Amino acid sequence: MCCLGPSLAGNPTQYVMEKCFDQAGWDSRFLSLKVAAEDLSSAIDGMQALNFCGAVIAGPYQAEVVPYIEDMSPDAKKIGAVNCLYRTTAGDWSGANTVGSSFLNVLNTVFDPSGCNVLLMHTGSTARAIALALGHASANKITIAGHEQKSGSRLVDSLQEACESNIEFVEWEGALAVEQDVHLVIHASEPGAVDPSEEVALMTETLGPDMLLADTCLGSPTTAFLRSGLTRGCRVLPGQQLLVSQWVECVRLWKGSEPDGEVMREALEEYLGL
Repeated sequence: MCCLGPSLAGNPTQYVMEKCFDQAGWDSRFLSLKVAAEDLSSAIDGMQALNFCGAVIAGPYQAEVVPYIEDMSPDAKKIGAVNCLYRTTAGDWSGANTVGSSFLNVLNTVFDPSGCNVLLMHTGSTARAIALALGHASANKITIAGHEQKSGSRLVDSLQEACESNIEFVEWEGALAVEQDVHLVIHASEPGAVDPSEEVALMTETLGPDMLLADTCLGSPTTAFLRSGLTRGCRVLPGQQLLVSQWVECVRLWKGSEPDGEVMREALEEYLGL
């Protein structure tokens, strides 16, 4: 198995997966493979020829890899992005997007999303996956905040076709205010796209103690966004928990076995120096 991307410097996936495989006693190895965009198709063919079991697709290639995959899960098709490749029983590649389902797996341990009101920041594939999962989980209202009206409108249209939640888009200009009826605030940036130490353009005084904040960024030990919530008495879900949940789902698809998520969490924290 491998992690496939244009640049994998600082990517913890190989370290965490090797620790997981070793603890489970699996005769498996995990590689980090840096591939240029123009060589992506050849890389997919190469993994097939070398009988790889699967791959984690790094953020920049999650949309680009779609044309080279013969089969995708329904949610991956709706999102237009794949973060996990695995082999079908026929030996072909199938693509899944584990971002939304893994987010719900973590969220459901502390919060019931059904009937809730959500503020979701950003409109990339990560935000699309989480929004779709929340729609399937019967969230009442999902407000998507983004910097581009066109991409936001497309996302709203696609979500309205796929779920019954009330979906709306607001243009994100300057500091964003959080409405007081919001229960869940999600900073759903793409992996590596945002510096976790930088403040998010948000009116922190509009955050309330009844709100839960979730961040897809990895922090050391947490992000500026989550710290702003903690100062207002909010509960928080750090990106480390969300990422480990994604990896757990990937390993299930590859191995058909349950990995030890606690080992993966400890390995990630060790890698990040937490």
